[in-house]
Amino acid sequence: MIDIQNNIVSQHIDKDELEQLVPHRGKMLLLSRVTAHDIGQRSVRAEYDIQDSCLFYDSRSGGIPSWTAFEIMAQSVSALASLLHIANHDYKKARMGFILSISDYHSEESVLKSKTTVRVEAQEDFHSGNLFRYKCMLFKDNESEKPSVTASLTAMELESLQEFLQMIGEEK
Repeated sequence: MIDIQNNIVSQHIDKDELEQLVPHRGKMLLLSRVTAHDIGQRSVRAEYDIQDSCLFYDSRSGGIPSWTAFEIMAQSVSALASLLHIANHDYKKARMGFILSISDYHSEESVLKSKTTVRVEAQEDFHSGNLFRYKCMLFKDNESEKPSVTASLTAMELESLQEFLQMIGEEK
């Protein structure tokens, strides 16, 4: 349950409520639920149920390429950012984020299989202004103790696309 006005957010957030936390919609939404978050630790745990209907699904491999893990990680981070804004009483709507870099990427898998649920754990380890870096791990199923994909994700959070265009000098 999410009650933004009263600053109430449950640990378990289902897909229908995720639209309040991330700007992605339809087939671009690569999260099924948030299962835990810790505002003090600036961390989140989320899951994605991989289906054949996924935008990135490849019938030849029977799943999605493992490189899509960084987008699942990014959307988990987006949900965390919104949760932090709610906790700080400065949430208006899900803000835009731009991935600036993905570093230390390592994958044990080439494909994340359809009809499985992957788990993402992300924790902020640096921020300065609107720049953030997160250590992220994706597990190929809920029983795995060893991550299948790891990466550091650096992102910039903005209020709007216009703010970004102004930063790069494309809009006045």
